[in-house]
Amino acid sequence: MRKLAAASVAFCISLVCVTCGAEPKAALKVDARQAARDDLKKLEGTWDRVYMELEGEVLPPDTIEGWAAMYEGDHLMLRIHGKAYRESIVTLDPSRLPRAMNSWDLDGPAADETVPGIYEIDGDTCKVCFAKPGHKRPKEFTTKSGTGFLYCEYKRKKD
Repeated sequence: MRKLAAASVAFCISLVCVTCGAEPKAALKVDARQAARDDLKKLEGTWDRVYMELEGEVLPPDTIEGWAAMYEGDHLMLRIHGKAYRESIVTLDPSRLPRAMNSWDLDGPAADETVPGIYEIDGDTCKVCFAKPGHKRPKEFTTKSGTGFLYCEYKRKKD
């Protein structure tokens, strides 16, 4: 009888330990999903591109004038002077540092490929940095020659 009681207690303790270990992970996943949804809501709207750097080269401001990013849910449309030139589906992972963003391009040179990137939203400013498809995600908001990285800064368009 004592062996049965001891086994029952041990089983209950192990069940509690397993359950306690699983709950925080499940809660973390739910929190990460909600945080991603919250960040997608923060991105909603039109953002004017104000800075662009490609492989260490800064593009002159007049070169990127009229370029914009439009977010609606998880859909991203890039435009130049109002004309769409690229569409993507965006997924976010705000639990990473820096926050991770993947863009699955629906058209353009990276059509049907996932482009790994990072993002930061600070009020009406948004920064993104992307690698080429199949390459490692950037770790900082900068580029260097030979990396293939693209870094852009956006300001929220005021209506």
